[in-house]
Amino acid sequence: MCGKPNPRFAYLAPFYAQAKAIAWDYLKYYAGPLLRDKPMESELSVTLVNGAKVRLFGADNPDALRGLYLDGVVLDEYGDMRPNVWGEIIRPLLTDRQGWASFIGTPKGKNHFYDLAMLARDSDDWFYQELKASQTGILPDSELVDARRQMTPEQYAQEFECAFDVPALGAIYANEFREAKESGRIGRVPYDGAALVNTSWDLGVGDDTAIWFWQTIGREIHVIDYYANNGQALPHYLSVLAAKPYKYGKHFAPHDAQGRELYTGKSIAEMAAANGTRFTILPRMEVE
Repeated sequence: MCGKPNPRFAYLAPFYAQAKAIAWDYLKYYAGPLLRDKPMESELSVTLVNGAKVRLFGADNPDALRGLYLDGVVLDEYGDMRPNVWGEIIRPLLTDRQGWASFIGTPKGKNHFYDLAMLARDSDDWFYQELKASQTGILPDSELVDARRQMTPEQYAQEFECAFDVPALGAIYANEFREAKESGRIGRVPYDGAALVNTSWDLGVGDDTAIWFWQTIGREIHVIDYYANNGQALPHYLSVLAAKPYKYGKHFAPHDAQGRELYTGKSIAEMAAANGTRFTILPRMEVE
């Protein structure tokens, strides 16, 4: 149906062997009535009667696509591919021919596939569709019941219900956050200038240092702000607090804020106090 001369199309899986295992038999079967020549087993390609070629590739060797042009491409399990494959290699191949691209796959958290899905969902220039097993009616209910019984709720939500917000395995308070979101307890709450703002700190070394800003309003706790960064010394985070318009109450820090640094001989809590911020140290939490 492509009216351009010498059309070229590609199917891309995370690995070349995976592309062959998933799509090669399908491609030969459905292209059968339209084949001009025998399928090329050596390069996993077929040529149709109008000269159009469809070829399989693997994202593990994306450089194999450089120098080509494409009228259309399917990126299967896009979330398992390196994020740069689309922008640096595939997208430029579509430019000259104004080709199309289709991204399909299973959610793998809020990665580059998630970012693209949200872009498509909110744009009139894209088509976006979620095919949840509970809604399509493709799989028997008995199969879904059995899958739920043998999988964790997180695994089932990701694999069958297109859930991007499934937390990483072992994440602390992951279920509590999901329940808070589902019950409408995550949203925007205003800053009450008449109430003090408390902060809770998570001190990072190789990862982020995170600060949560919250207020007690009646019987509710309102988390109103958040800041995180890495590779910064304590004065940076204290300056962030000072730049906020809040009136502070207490600052809660974990037990490791009392550990003394090798070079200064002082703890983070002591250095913060010297700069006007006194930490309330929380005991170490034992997780069973």
